[in-house]
Amino acid sequence: SDLGANVLVLEKAPQNFAGGNSRVCGQCVWVPGTDQNGNVVQSPSVLYNEEVYFAQMGDGQGFPTDTTLIQTLVQNSKDNKTWFEGLGATMQYTIFPQPFYPQFMGAWAVSTPYGGSWSVKTTQPYGGNWFFLESQLAKRNINVMYSTPAVGLIQNPTTGEIAGVVANPSGGATINIKANKGVVLCAGGYEYNP
Repeated sequence: SDLGANVLVLEKAPQNFAGGNSRVCGQCVWVPGTDQNGNVVQSPSVLYNEEVYFAQMGDGQGFPTDTTLIQTLVQNSKDNKTWFEGLGATMQYTIFPQPFYPQFMGAWAVSTPYGGSWSVKTTQPYGGNWFFLESQLAKRNINVMYSTPAVGLIQNPTTGEIAGVVANPSGGATINIKANKGVVLCAGGYEYNP
């Protein structure tokens, strides 16, 4: 949107429940390789160990682990805090005492002091990160269609390019939405799915 794109957000839930898990979760933003004071300690060994840890998170789950994708995740997530601050957020360190699977190799790198869990400092009792990001949509006049789940992707059968989305607005007929530049599909935690 900031670069001139016409952006449309399809939200599965009605407006008063929008955000799903992102609205009610712990609101942590992962910034690998930073300590609790926000100091950058992104040494190659710390980042490598975080890559090893995340590779194990998918290991044995029945799908291949894409090493390049994991490297991209770790390398680019280190900019998360700076990105939020660039939008005007004040970030605070959120204590995460240990990783979810401390027995995994490299787990020390995603726990304190290097795990770098941050959240938006807010007066909201919950959902600070989500409400901050929602305010960014309103600030940019980005259209949000609530109660409109994406139910399929429209794909060019020859090139494989994703050309749009099939959506199913509540109480309406299925619609096709053409995408000019791209489709970003965000699937949250399934425990929020009724």
